[in-house]
Amino acid sequence: MRHPLRSRALLALSVLAFLPGCNASPGTSQALQSGAIKIVNNHVRGSDTFPGGRHLPVAREYGICIVAYPVPAPAGLIRPTFDTILAKDAQQTTYGLPAATYTVQEWQMDSEINLDPAYSPRWKTYVRPLEQVVLKADQTIVFGSETERTLPVPGPFVEGNPASPDCVQASEPPGGLATPTIHPTSTPSSTPEATPEATPEATPEATPEVTPTATAEAATGVWVLKFIQPDVGKSEVVFNYPGLTCDGGTKVTSSETSATTTTTGTCQIKGAIVANEVTKHTWSRPPDRLTPNQELTGTMTASQSGLCGWQSSLTEELCRSQVSTSHTVWQGDGWPGGQVEFAYRNLVYGNDTAFMARALNRPTGSFKWTVPDGFYGGKTLLLQFRSSSKGGGVYTNFWYEWQGP
Repeated sequence: MRHPLRSRALLALSVLAFLPGCNASPGTSQALQSGAIKIVNNHVRGSDTFPGGRHLPVAREYGICIVAYPVPAPAGLIRPTFDTILAKDAQQTTYGLPAATYTVQEWQMDSEINLDPAYSPRWKTYVRPLEQVVLKADQTIVFGSETERTLPVPGPFVEGNPASPDCVQASEPPGGLATPTIHPTSTPSSTPEATPEATPEATPEATPEVTPTATAEAATGVWVLKFIQPDVGKSEVVFNYPGLTCDGGTKVTSSETSATTTTTGTCQIKGAIVANEVTKHTWSRPPDRLTPNQELTGTMTASQSGLCGWQSSLTEELCRSQVSTSHTVWQGDGWPGGQVEFAYRNLVYGNDTAFMARALNRPTGSFKWTVPDGFYGGKTLLLQFRSSSKGGGVYTNFWYEWQGP
């Protein structure tokens, strides 16, 4: 079974070869004042074994996730596929970018090399802390082993996913922003053509709310909740394998404060098991108004039962290890489906892997971040809650608009 990062890797590498600027010599001055980011992966495929599973030989994908781009976008900017620049085993990749400041995150994915269709190979992803890269004209910044890295290492690799959801999803739009199903509470001023439907007010006792630190509301402005997008950005695995008859897969649903994934079915092969997994995810509902400098805290949960696939090697513990609930906050401009597509310009809270809910070892997680103002970074605030399992994932998005000078 192919992990999303591996699927994205194949597509990204094929696309990079045809993008303008990718084959340009990094040392050559260009009219658009461009530089380059170079990824060096010195790992030799199969040279070591995976620390778990069947201890099979390891394949490694390595690269960076571009979490935030400069605002406004510089001339000549072509975003890499899935905002990811990567190199597979014993490869190097050079990608041309306009001279500017970018927020990036290094990541690495190790997986067992497997040829057995009845075995689900083990894999792990690792990330470093976010860092800002100031790319100058005619400069090449190298990411790779610490001996070749241009910049100081911002911190050690820890197990987790990149902060940007775009970098971990190969087959879905980031956060489901491309084709949302909008459940409005009021109409954003930037999209006057929308006709909101009447929505009953939420009962306070029905769902837990985020607990803000007491603070006086700033007289200069406030963030107001405009609409909520539950059940968007789905990824749902369908069971299949060449030469086998399969049925079933994963179905995902999400509401304002909870999500559920259900995986059922099997493939017709000797020794195959029957999937029967259910995962449940919850989170604190954000308030309808957010005040700058207000500290928001809340909780998230993740639980799991059953088997998540048809391969005989799967265990409930392995399935549970891939179930999580996480939170990310972005600031920018625009609305989903509008004339100006929302751009991930300013990462306010980066899906902190140290506090997300994980069904395996931390069923209750938490989040804490400080509300920005709308003077810089954009007039739209997006709060995302992501529910993930081995077979799928889904977002619930809370959209806020800045009301102030």
